[in-house]
Amino acid sequence: GAQSEVQIYGNAFHAGLEAYVQHYENFKTYQEDYFYVRAFEFLDRSDLLEWRKKYYKDELKTHFPLVSERIRETKRDQSFVEYGFGLGSGQEKVFLGDIALKGKIDRIDLSNDGTLVVHDYKSSKLSKMSLSYELQLRFYSVILSLSSRFASYPIKSFVLDALHSHNWAPLISHSLFPQSSEIERDKAIIAY
Repeated sequence: GAQSEVQIYGNAFHAGLEAYVQHYENFKTYQEDYFYVRAFEFLDRSDLLEWRKKYYKDELKTHFPLVSERIRETKRDQSFVEYGFGLGSGQEKVFLGDIALKGKIDRIDLSNDGTLVVHDYKSSKLSKMSLSYELQLRFYSVILSLSSRFASYPIKSFVLDALHSHNWAPLISHSLFPQSSEIERDKAIIAY
């Protein structure tokens, strides 16, 4: 089906973020142009009206510097962006018993202290952590705890960053701190 404008904006943001972080991982320099080129190309290919494309490009110019600043401040060894599990060839397969788990995580930071900080970006108006977003982040914790690549790293926190159109608060963050007992409980619920 057709995507809503907010979905198109969110996908453009994710495409730009992936280009930005991948460039940093490859060359260890931050180049915001990589974000804007990829995100703007995505918007330009969309079926949005020209004035709406301009509106969302302006939104990206508001939001991305705030996200970029947070990324630059993060003390990490490595970041993984748009990291998929079980969605296509070359992606890690994750199972809980015989149940295949699938998902894509916006950003995973392997921190200098050996812990994971997981980031999820939302382009919808979000003033508090809703149950559906909390369940999504809890599902990610189950996937990560079963992942051959990430299971050996404890999860420090999940950060949900909501991108708003408000000048007074264009980026609102909510954090969730999963405990290993909660992750084990969630595994039992899924396996049931």
